[in-house]
Amino acid sequence: MRGQQVNEGGFFYTPRISTRDMVDRLFGFFLGMGLGYDIGLGGPQSVLGNYAEAIGLRPGANMRDYFGGNCIGLARAFAIVLDEADIPAEAVEVRRQRAGKAFVVNCPNFIDDQVRGHIYRSDAVWDRHYLFMNHTAVWVPALRRYYDPMAGTTYNNLSEKIVMELDSVGGSENVWTGWYQGRRYTLTRRMDVAPGPGQFSRYDMEAVPITPPPPPPAPPPPGSGLMATPLGNFKPSDRA
Repeated sequence: MRGQQVNEGGFFYTPRISTRDMVDRLFGFFLGMGLGYDIGLGGPQSVLGNYAEAIGLRPGANMRDYFGGNCIGLARAFAIVLDEADIPAEAVEVRRQRAGKAFVVNCPNFIDDQVRGHIYRSDAVWDRHYLFMNHTAVWVPALRRYYDPMAGTTYNNLSEKIVMELDSVGGSENVWTGWYQGRRYTLTRRMDVAPGPGQFSRYDMEAVPITPPPPPPAPPPPGSGLMATPLGNFKPSDRA
């Protein structure tokens, strides 16, 4: 934030442009810095490095190894960047955590390229899909739009990016179930596998077997005197 690149033609070198162009430009710069993702870091300091103990980037070091955070930290940091540019913005919770509920989002532009995903289908990572129980992005009132640094995109409503709604199985946050493209799946957390890049836990996603419908009842044998109906086989009787 106080570096030479920022002060000389960096973030805030802006000829007369619209608010939207300004926000889009700052968003592009922010996403292009090479920040990392860490699910356990929720403070903007870990993203911006604006604290006394911050260590500068050493020659040849990767930006993501020193600066980054989770969706909350990234959103708070970008809101600070916009505030420095005199653009009102606020990091807001676009999806609150609810007991027994989770969701899967598709994020093709996830901020950290080393975090390709953590949900596995047929033992292969489901590329750029992530399971969350809550989420935070940046609301820009002047544009009436959310800017989402973690996902690397903007939207009017988070539901545009959600591909699965999940319910816990047996009240556990380790097993979830939900529908995707007309099939029901379970997502099970692998407790025996260490967290991967970004500190995401691995989830294995498996389709729930489809139970075939029971066969129709056999017709009554000839001469039995029974009448087949949708409710079963009955013997005709005289009306009382």
